[in-house]
Amino acid sequence: DKDDRLILHNSRYKELTSNAAPYLIPGQTYEKIVTAFAKSSMAHHSAKEKKKWLKERLKQHQTPGEPGEIEFDNGQWVRYTDFKTKDGMLVSLLTDITELKQREQQLIEGEARLEAAHGKLVDAIESMSETFIMFDADDKMVTYNSTYAEAFKEAPEALIPNISMREIVRIMAEKNIYNDVKGNLDRYVSKRIKELKTPGIRELQLS
Repeated sequence: DKDDRLILHNSRYKELTSNAAPYLIPGQTYEKIVTAFAKSSMAHHSAKEKKKWLKERLKQHQTPGEPGEIEFDNGQWVRYTDFKTKDGMLVSLLTDITELKQREQQLIEGEARLEAAHGKLVDAIESMSETFIMFDADDKMVTYNSTYAEAFKEAPEALIPNISMREIVRIMAEKNIYNDVKGNLDRYVSKRIKELKTPGIRELQLS
């Protein structure tokens, strides 16, 4: 009510705050209810952390703003939202967001695994003594190693992200970095790209 004393609650609210159930009686103050909850469901938090949370929670309850979140001792996560009615009554809503938090954690762990795998790939590529360059399905350059960059340092414009294979070959040919460039340039570029896309081992002498 206007004095922050409990008027009523539903069964779901009682379920989510079961450890404070003895305090969920009409006329009980919200401060006593939430204090009992903190003592019984937040044992994994230090006394200092609980005191800080209680202070912020009571302030938020009186002056509703952005929703807050809290993790219970049993690993359950709850989002709490407060608002005032037109006649000044205070209302608190609790939402179980445990599954949402679990999915978020899975995404974080998945991203961490991908990042670690990417790091290992980069290390493996850099450890190669051979030149290495990778293109995507659209023939756009994805990455290359330092050996490749050193070998073609005379054509830095061919080392920019997302440059196409055709553009790279044309730049190299125009700069005569390939020593076998002859005849029509367009035909040479097309021939060179066809060779690059054909699996196998080939040797190429640079100028």
